[in-house]
Amino acid sequence: MTKPAKATLDKANVTPKPVVNLTDEQELVHEAQAASRMAAALGDGGGLPPLQRAIDAVTAVPDAGQRRQRFSLVQRLYGNSYADDVARQVDGEVVQRHPPGAPLLGGTVVAGGGADPEAGEQPMPEPAGSDAIAEGGGGTGGGGTSGGGGAAAPAGGTTPAAAPGTTTGGTTPAAPRELSMPTLQTTFARNAIQNTFGRAAGGRNFVTGNITIVADNTALCAQYDRIQIRNGVTNRDTGVAWVAGDKARWNQRRGFRTNAFAYEGNIWIDATQTDPTATVHEMLHVNTASSFLSTVGRVINEGTTQRFALRVIRNSGHSVAGSERTYVQEQGIVNQLVAIISEGVLENAYFNNPQALVDTYESLLGASSFAVLKRTLNDTAAGYTAAGRILRPPSAQTRIALINTLLDWWVSDTDIDHVERIYVSANTSDRAAIRTAIEPRLTSLTSLGQRFRLMAVFSHH
Repeated sequence: MTKPAKATLDKANVTPKPVVNLTDEQELVHEAQAASRMAAALGDGGGLPPLQRAIDAVTAVPDAGQRRQRFSLVQRLYGNSYADDVARQVDGEVVQRHPPGAPLLGGTVVAGGGADPEAGEQPMPEPAGSDAIAEGGGGTGGGGTSGGGGAAAPAGGTTPAAAPGTTTGGTTPAAPRELSMPTLQTTFARNAIQNTFGRAAGGRNFVTGNITIVADNTALCAQYDRIQIRNGVTNRDTGVAWVAGDKARWNQRRGFRTNAFAYEGNIWIDATQTDPTATVHEMLHVNTASSFLSTVGRVINEGTTQRFALRVIRNSGHSVAGSERTYVQEQGIVNQLVAIISEGVLENAYFNNPQALVDTYESLLGASSFAVLKRTLNDTAAGYTAAGRILRPPSAQTRIALINTLLDWWVSDTDIDHVERIYVSANTSDRAAIRTAIEPRLTSLTSLGQRFRLMAVFSHH
């Protein structure tokens, strides 16, 4: 495919022109038309266009605001991973990262984040005269399924909600609220995450996110509803399109309270909530590897995020009191998963390479075993119970038997990959047992490269 001349891209009307007082429907049409023009200008032919062509389209206009709008269209059309690659090669910080001291509520577009809102939820206090719902649910996308052709939620200041700290639907704006707990402050969350995870959490590319503090839980759920409606989501409970009030009803049925949620790098926080992990949890969401959610599913995504949020808060010397009811079942599943794959593999998968988690799991439990686990975690009580039975960590002797099988007869480099995953994912005592059993066999490997590779793995872990 011949790359179009840059002049063609310069003249292409791919940026939405400023329009005020649009209805939601007009806004959706406006954005869809802009996205269509962008796709036509890039000539993607139904696939991903050459990276340089997208870079040229983003940088063809001098105005920073227009660049961010074009970048937003690229992100919407081709996904976060492709957009991340574009962002890394564009000069002038198309992707704004909230420099120290910058206002929290400026309109920014960031790469990363999921395709659906990711909500930090707790079971609500038990209502008088009713049974508390123990089942985990809600969470990413509010349990809905994406509708075809839905527009992406607006980033930063383009949100259709009236203003930070307001409710929707024409109600009187409430004054923006401040977050009084120190662990909920943006600067604390950013520094604490980076102090805990270092460069693994993005290093210089760390995303603070565009944070909006809303007045109360009603306002938070209303904003969540607007994003779901905008994206054409179908409510799994009702089987029809998401409507205003669905988030509150979804939470009530499950005994949940949504404290905060993240969407496409934007974070909304309920000023009245008291979970000290809320801001850290959502900031972790916008810094996770872009394909982590789609690779592992909602339960492992939320359980891992809350596990890491608790680690960050504790590592900073603060109490986690108030978070005891947040993603309890999801964390339980992740605890069992870590016993199989190790904390290190989980951390690397979360921030960098989600497929490494799947590969390690399947090296131990067989091809397609992770797909079975992911399918089992279907947000039902029966699903959690079944997954708990599946997630049994193999003993040291099981790991040794697997490695011996892999080293028998002709050994491929793929076999060595499996051996490394089986060994590295073991705990310290199991690794010692594996070394004792397997090291004498290394001299029988005919490939010096394979022999030295395993010797290095055994000596470094």
